[in-house]
Amino acid sequence: CYDRNKNPQECNPEFENIAHKKRVVVTETCGVDGRDPFCKLVEENGVVSRVCDVCERTGRRSHPARYLTDINDIGNLTYWQSKTFQPGEDSDREVELTISFGKEYELSYLYMEFASPRPAAMVIYKSMNHGKTWVPYQHYAKNCRRRFNMAFRTEVNRTNEQEVLCSENFSEVYPYSRGIIVFNPRDGRPSDEDFDNSYILQEWVTATDVKIVLSGLNDIPPVATRASTTALSYYAINDISIGGICKCNGHAERCLMKKGKMVCDCKHKTTGPNCDMCKAFHMDRPPQRATKTDANECIACNCNMHAKRCRFNHDLFEKSGRISGGVCVKCRHNTDGRYCHFCKAGYYRNNKTKSISDKRTCKRNVTSARKATSRPAPSWPHAPVPCPRRCSSARGVRVSLGKFCRMGYAVVVQVTGKLTLRRKTRFTLQLHKTYKRGVVRFRKKERVDVEVRDRIVHCLCPKLQVKKTYLLIGKYNRSGGEPRLAIDKGTIVMEWKNKYKRRLRSLQRRARRRKC
Repeated sequence: CYDRNKNPQECNPEFENIAHKKRVVVTETCGVDGRDPFCKLVEENGVVSRVCDVCERTGRRSHPARYLTDINDIGNLTYWQSKTFQPGEDSDREVELTISFGKEYELSYLYMEFASPRPAAMVIYKSMNHGKTWVPYQHYAKNCRRRFNMAFRTEVNRTNEQEVLCSENFSEVYPYSRGIIVFNPRDGRPSDEDFDNSYILQEWVTATDVKIVLSGLNDIPPVATRASTTALSYYAINDISIGGICKCNGHAERCLMKKGKMVCDCKHKTTGPNCDMCKAFHMDRPPQRATKTDANECIACNCNMHAKRCRFNHDLFEKSGRISGGVCVKCRHNTDGRYCHFCKAGYYRNNKTKSISDKRTCKRNVTSARKATSRPAPSWPHAPVPCPRRCSSARGVRVSLGKFCRMGYAVVVQVTGKLTLRRKTRFTLQLHKTYKRGVVRFRKKERVDVEVRDRIVHCLCPKLQVKKTYLLIGKYNRSGGEPRLAIDKGTIVMEWKNKYKRRLRSLQRRARRRKC
């Protein structure tokens, strides 16, 4: 699950025959209730003959269900067989075979080889909850319309990717033995080439159990002996194999038994039977399936060493531009906040402490405690710097021509993302309208990331909120090379109103005349 440089990468358990030596539960087996005579058709040199025998409960002439998933033998000497249908008995009597995997697997194929003629009708079902409920997976019939009222050829597209189909390809009576039925759940599905990114197809191939229902005997044509075909009326299967991998969502290279249950040996900070959850302190983003291009390792929450637990908040994750959604739980050392990044009420930042992760980063406000005031002490990172002015209503903000000329830009933006970093906050702004651009050329709808120091964020009037639109008038940050959009203590921030358009256009015209 890690490359040579110890970087995480997609990994999966080995491909296997899931059915091998698994217990198969069947509704009937020949010989269980007494000796069961039967005949089989053998073809040699184009001549079909009848060979008769008897099925018994035990011994060499028994055909129990365990032979369905044993090791393939060269002569197909071991096979399971149903009871022989008696004269006058309904040939549509259903016989069920159920295989339980004990865990979720992603299936690649189901292969069956018969020791009798193949059935005229058969249905494969799957369960994703260990047999509590079943859903159809694939139908087989000589005539799909007549048998199941289904079309033989149904076009599958991305809107019906989990459509259950019916096939007429494997329901002929010939060959009389060693005929096969093969089902590939991904065959013909549009997302097969993009499987890692298709949740619908991933769910389609997932199963904990498979049930095969044999629901119609094929009509045996008259053979050379012209004898009754009654003794030929039964089902017999040499082998069932089901190929696939233990479902671990790309985060484990093996599955193992723990406390009597099969589970993935999860890596990439994931956990759960299928590696579909993040570990307790690694919930900064939701658990995702690993792909060939991205291992999607679970990321630890940023709690500055002041918390041992965190939780995931989907709304915060979306507002951050799908970057961070972790929220620290039970901050210690007198800290508080989403990242345990400021001091709780009654404490202030210890300036002698070099790191915010230090246990002594917050000191008790002794003066405040002595006065027993209900007003909390200023908390880091905003304290103890006071804001130079109080927030006033937008009606009181007046932009003069001189101020407009002194500023580097005047733009209308919408805040689309907000991410709290160490000592600063990153805002993602989408530009809607430019009234003054200065030395930087903006494109309409362009997205710009602006990092603002926490002391500035604390004093902004009004506070920048995600999904709201603002008028920003300020100066560029020219440090470090190219000038870029900046928000500092001199920036004018106003919640946008359409009535500002007239005033801003007037300032534009007057500024051009004066060439400011």
